[in-house]
Amino acid sequence: MTCILSACGGVNDGSFRTFPLARLIPETDDDDTPMTYICTPLHYLERCCGYCVRRYRDDIVFEEYFGEFCQIASSALEKVRMLSYERYLNERIQKLSERDMLTGLYSRRGLDARLKEADADRRYFGLLYHLGDLRDDDLAEHAVAFAQAVNLSGTSGITAARTAADQFIIIGVSDGSDHPEQLFVNTLSVNLRNIEKQQDIGLMRQLTHFVAYAESGGGLSALIGELGEKLESYRCSGSEKNSAYLSRIRRLRYSIYEEPQLAWSSADEARSLGISQSYFQHLYRQFTGVGFNEDVISARMALAERLLLNTSLNVSEIAERCGYADAAYFMKQFRRRNGCTALSYRKQREGNLST
Repeated sequence: MTCILSACGGVNDGSFRTFPLARLIPETDDDDTPMTYICTPLHYLERCCGYCVRRYRDDIVFEEYFGEFCQIASSALEKVRMLSYERYLNERIQKLSERDMLTGLYSRRGLDARLKEADADRRYFGLLYHLGDLRDDDLAEHAVAFAQAVNLSGTSGITAARTAADQFIIIGVSDGSDHPEQLFVNTLSVNLRNIEKQQDIGLMRQLTHFVAYAESGGGLSALIGELGEKLESYRCSGSEKNSAYLSRIRRLRYSIYEEPQLAWSSADEARSLGISQSYFQHLYRQFTGVGFNEDVISARMALAERLLLNTSLNVSEIAERCGYADAAYFMKQFRRRNGCTALSYRKQREGNLST
């Protein structure tokens, strides 16, 4: 049994206390003074939803309002029971449905069905977005807003699902670059900011995301498992202060991949966070799995690859657009990262596309 409310000396205690069914009342700290207990069942129609226990040390007196109190308590308990049952039914329906009723995205069941259709010969990336601690009403509002941003950001090859009340998983086809998820992440962050302005909600600061990769469609189950492990590790190890840093570092990384040509500096970013440069670099690697300077280079190389494949710009022009004043230094970094020159990379990829 569960005691949901107790009162003594005009002081109410609403903390829930459980006690064995063999006992009529929960444990108390009273002494051995003889007392009288009167138990009144609480009924709603023909259903008994609990009972009320009155305890007397001296004279037994029934106040005029006691009967009305029992009726109100019975109605309240019935309302709680109905809401609990409604929540239970919604959860059951949700598990049996391929679509999330609140957001319209796939449910976990729907995601699993889509994963069975994945191409075994293609590489995939996976993103897990987690909404921070929110009340139920706020969580629903933020989940709907996030789903809207996802739908605005979706392209071919993207599958999005709400797999828990505060979790979303996005699976996409890799384009072969070092960070195939970044184009989607950048587009999503732009749409999230627009929705924040339109709906006046603080959505992005509530979000944490993790990424994993699969070499083929057959590895997607392991990819989702890896995402879950990363989330669990974050929950277990992140302090409040580090979580605040994580949110800001995530936003910084979005900005780096949106505008990699800018003069990014770990010293400047550490100063903006109010921490030392070495601690900033430690946190950046801890939260992203890669060093800050290395990530800036990766962002620039990812932009260079897209420009090589989708434009007719020459190497010097691409180097400038990627933030390199020295084209020779750009070509040296590109060769070190890709194992070939920029022009060779363009020819190889164009040849693969034509075949």
